[in-house]
Amino acid sequence: MRWIIGDVHGCFLSLQGLLNKIGPSSEDTIYFVGDLINRGQRSVETLDFIFNYKQAKVILGNHDIALLASAGGVISPDQSPCFKDILSHAKADQWLEWLKSQLFLFQSDFIMVHAGLHPSWTIDEHLKAAKSLHEWLKGLNSLKDIEGIWKRSQSQLHPNNINCHEDYLAFALNVFTRLRMIDRDNYQIALDIKTGLQDHLKLEPWFKYFEDKTCMPIIFGHWAALGGKLDNRRIIGLDTGCVWGKKLTAYNPDTYQFTHQDCLDEPNDWQAQ
Repeated sequence: MRWIIGDVHGCFLSLQGLLNKIGPSSEDTIYFVGDLINRGQRSVETLDFIFNYKQAKVILGNHDIALLASAGGVISPDQSPCFKDILSHAKADQWLEWLKSQLFLFQSDFIMVHAGLHPSWTIDEHLKAAKSLHEWLKGLNSLKDIEGIWKRSQSQLHPNNINCHEDYLAFALNVFTRLRMIDRDNYQIALDIKTGLQDHLKLEPWFKYFEDKTCMPIIFGHWAALGGKLDNRRIIGLDTGCVWGKKLTAYNPDTYQFTHQDCLDEPNDWQAQ
């Protein structure tokens, strides 16, 4: 049996409750769609649990990447209390090395990504970009070396602006970990939109471009404002806002079954982030 779990965001008690509900056996695989940490009150416990959970397969989300950037001194640990807690822990080096080795995209009979896919790339091009990004991150000798791609990604929002390999990696990082909405006229990524699907002038959700392009389901997280309500069996959103006091969700791609756990952790106030 296989289960795919949405953004945990340090909601350790909710994760334990969800796992108790689905009752995975030692033969089952549990996939995590990224954003294991941050905002929730138990990020250290969550990270250590998944690190030691032999059945887990993980892809990286924007908050996981932000932790690595913080470890490299690119952003201040003061941006999140959980970063300080994790980076001061005795197991920090083990956790960081493990995170560095995780994937950005997973393909089986489904595609799993934290944020989204871009309509200018085919599925094969996404797989190639994800592999390049994975090899870059895993191969860093020091997390300080994340700075170049991290800073470049802040403005690398259009596929036509890719002029070198660093541009390519920065754009891929945005697609896989930050994407929500796209300008329908020029396909530029709109990173400042974090709300639901109400009218945003010329913007479209990224998944609109893939509803008829692939026969396999695309499973993602990152977009809590959607609440997982997409009404499309091939486009499946699993961030159901647990850290905001809502639910943590697991999806079984073999039975098409969803299992929800009400938040058991101390929720944050909703900030549409």
